[in-house]
Amino acid sequence: VINTGDMMEFFSGGFYKPTIHRVIQPPQDQRAYDRLGACYFTMADDDVTLLPLAHSPVLKRVGIEHRCPDEEVPLSEA
Repeated sequence: VINTGDMMEFFSGGFYKPTIHRVIQPPQDQRAYDRLGACYFTMADDDVTLLPLAHSPVLKRVGIEHRCPDEEVPLSEA
């Protein structure tokens, strides 16, 4: 599972959806096995606007969803 997160949804114009965050127990027959999770977090600079990448050929082909007007697009600041 790769969680692209909310910022990638903005940048991709809705093409990549963030995963639902949940933790569940493995099935009974797999509970004795060790599990490993690897996390890597990254964040854009605070002044980056979360506009869809409209020049992308893929996004042009599949269409871009705008979550808000371009004038109201948020910054990536936390």
